[in-house]
Amino acid sequence: NAFLGLSPPQVQTLLQQPTHTDMYTYAMEHSVLFQNIPSQWYVDKTPSYVYNLKQVMERAGPGVKVVVTLKSYQATYQSWVKRRHASEKDFKAAYQLFQTSVQE
Repeated sequence: NAFLGLSPPQVQTLLQQPTHTDMYTYAMEHSVLFQNIPSQWYVDKTPSYVYNLKQVMERAGPGVKVVVTLKSYQATYQSWVKRRHASEKDFKAAYQLFQTSVQE
């Protein structure tokens, strides 16, 4: 299972890129998944980014647009428990990180 259709050495190179923008550019240039796709857009839908949004935005680089979608507290909790099989205490701690990140 290659990550994004990249070979293991390419994945290492991808992860060594200085910014998210550089990572996405590298992926689009080297991944077979993006061949013959006339796009300059890369949508990264990583839910965990929301818990450290400030750092993610800093690493993304200047001018990168960020869209954050929010579910209700209850819907987020249900998804958290279903996918992570985690406790309510773990969820509350992560949700507090999210709230702090958004306020920064």
